[in-house]
Amino acid sequence: MVEQLLVAAKAAKKGAGVPVSICGEAASRPLDALSLVALGLTTLSMPAAGVLPVKALLAEIDLAAFRPVLAAIRRTARGSASLREPITTWARERGLPV
Repeated sequence: MVEQLLVAAKAAKKGAGVPVSICGEAASRPLDALSLVALGLTTLSMPAAGVLPVKALLAEIDLAAFRPVLAAIRRTARGSASLREPITTWARERGLPV
């Protein structure tokens, strides 16, 4: 549900030229931030404690390569409660900081 809202917000911002930012705990969780950025929501506001972990993960990722991975996970996980588990598994398999 949240994922669908974020995708809709991204589409709305593109059509209306309105900036969309994500703030709070979701933006400060590295894998959530990675998914948000991969979805095109690139303005994140987070508590100071989240900046370095998010920055460390994003520095390790090729977003162009991750986007199709995320799309495949989203297709496979339709109807499941969370995308977090398959994204976490993907990141751990690559030795990424999670």
